[in-house]
Amino acid sequence: MRVGAPSRAFGRHFLRVESLAIAALTLVLLLVYPAARDTGVFQLIEGQTLDWRFQARGARQPSDDIVIVAVDEATLSEAGRWPFPREWLARTVDVLETAGARVIVFDLLLTGAEGESALSNPALLVARSHSGASGDELLAEAIRRAGNVLVPYAFSFDPAAGTQPSLPQPVRNSAYRLVIQGGTEAPAAAAPAVGTLLPLTPFLEEGWPAHVTVLLEQDGKVRFAHPAIRFGDEYYPSLAVEAARLFLGLDRSAMALRTGRSLKLGERSLPLDGRMGMALNYAGPEGTFPQYSLADTASERVHPSAFRGKVVLVGATAEALGDRFQSPYSLQFPGVELVATMVDNVLTGRPLDRGVVVERWDLATILAAGFLSLGLPLLRRPLAVGIAAAGFLAGWAVLTGYMFTAHLVWLNATFPALLVLLGAGVTITGRTVRETRMRSQAERQQELLAHYVSPLTAAGLAEMDSVRGDGRQSAAAVMFVDLVGYTQTSEHLQETGTAAMLRRFHGLVEQQVSVFGGTIDKFMGDAAMVVFGLPAPSPRDAANAVACARSLAALLCEKQGTRAFPAASDIRCGIGIHFGPVILTELGGHAHRQITITGDTVNVASRLEGLTRDWGATIIVSEEVLDATRAAGEQALTEGFERLPVDTVRGRSRPVSLWAWRHAHREQPAPA
Repeated sequence: MRVGAPSRAFGRHFLRVESLAIAALTLVLLLVYPAARDTGVFQLIEGQTLDWRFQARGARQPSDDIVIVAVDEATLSEAGRWPFPREWLARTVDVLETAGARVIVFDLLLTGAEGESALSNPALLVARSHSGASGDELLAEAIRRAGNVLVPYAFSFDPAAGTQPSLPQPVRNSAYRLVIQGGTEAPAAAAPAVGTLLPLTPFLEEGWPAHVTVLLEQDGKVRFAHPAIRFGDEYYPSLAVEAARLFLGLDRSAMALRTGRSLKLGERSLPLDGRMGMALNYAGPEGTFPQYSLADTASERVHPSAFRGKVVLVGATAEALGDRFQSPYSLQFPGVELVATMVDNVLTGRPLDRGVVVERWDLATILAAGFLSLGLPLLRRPLAVGIAAAGFLAGWAVLTGYMFTAHLVWLNATFPALLVLLGAGVTITGRTVRETRMRSQAERQQELLAHYVSPLTAAGLAEMDSVRGDGRQSAAAVMFVDLVGYTQTSEHLQETGTAAMLRRFHGLVEQQVSVFGGTIDKFMGDAAMVVFGLPAPSPRDAANAVACARSLAALLCEKQGTRAFPAASDIRCGIGIHFGPVILTELGGHAHRQITITGDTVNVASRLEGLTRDWGATIIVSEEVLDATRAAGEQALTEGFERLPVDTVRGRSRPVSLWAWRHAHREQPAPA
């Protein structure tokens, strides 16, 4: 039988399994990434990492060409009610047109006719015509005079809310003229809108219609603008796209939409993802864009230079109006500032890039993370695996943050990080399973080895560094046991009978040594070398050695003439014990080595065992043994020992006081 450490092939097997598992995980993530990145938990995690990138970057300076005229708390207070009269909006349009605003963008859905109402601000009475026109008529006329007013409408995707067979002609006229089918849209985005929420027809006819549809992500935040939404067979532009087109003075023919790829607006090319979304590059928290109260604007309390040559957005910021969304910087982000962010991204041509090219980069980074993860199983300790994985995550966070801040590239942070975490989990789990199996295998081998190797050898192997060289010194009681009369008896036994008698003798020695806490160093034919005090020393080592010797001698005497020793009635044992310092060390040559105890104490104990024949004694011990036994409080164990008249041991110059126990009484001292 082959006994030894767990094979290297065992470790290589686990290494292959872990590597194959990581490779399989890499392939799975590569396959599911395109369809899964914007769904479920992946979208939630990735959205949160994007928010962290915005917050780490901080606010940036938006375009200087965008200004907000806000329906704020001051406007509501001055108006006294909501909705306030549309004469105010008509007056605001006139003021902005006179001030030289380049484009006026309403972020107010002008649905439903307005009834007659009194004005609370006398300064606005000039907005009413002498003919008594309604607020709706005044606003439509103001829009016509300005000629640069964008009027919003919204798309609906819910069939339960009703469908609309066609759109009004002014809206149909605004559709993209050049549409190139350039990519595959995700199913949710590919489905066309089925209905609309429209303003009054006069506003559509006099202004420039554009959709203001906002689609929320799974976590309720707005991370994408939708520059084009399909209704029927046509695609329709958003407020932001139309505002930028009018500001730049471009004809509709200067726009080209490539579905699922990009939107070309003059010299600007805006990246779109497969869902026709343009990733928003938020400038900052609420108040990042310049704002003026609508009440102050309509009353001409704001200098006209604030609006000259600007894109002016008119919308609500008052909390009571509820036009709020969640952004990376705020859970209550005004809707008009959201539209201003969209206009800023289109006008500057600096949205976040999450287009087709970036999607390919994402796949490449997942593959790279997979290759890096294949190195994790090569690390030997779980802690090293964890440190390596944490290092990758930290480096990946730095890289994604840099690409976001410096190049406006939205790299997917979730999938590569997830792959490394899964790879680390597979490696640590595999390492745990492997170590558990190796430990179990080692324990089985150690248990098997215990039948062939002494506990001292096992202890020495565990402390190999300390037993090599000078070895490890300790105080111990050393006992030599010899089966006296074995040679003569074996002449009359068959070989099998001799072996059986030795096994019974060895079993008896092993049993008694175990009972009294000793350790068998080795069996030497019909003899045994036993040590008390190794691997773990105790104040009772000498007393335990004496108790073991007396019990062993008594048991062997009892078994003479029994089935255990049927042909050996004259067999007895000779035992020598000495107490003192010993050294646990490694001995042997280059090819064969052993771990055992050496020293003067071992030599003396061996000589004492040999003296038992000369003096007709069963046990001979040194005075050091008896002194240590008395010190342990076992005075009774020293009874029956007689002082020998000699104090010399062959081969030793220093005297040794010797004590002999001559007769094996039928007693079995109890183990301590």
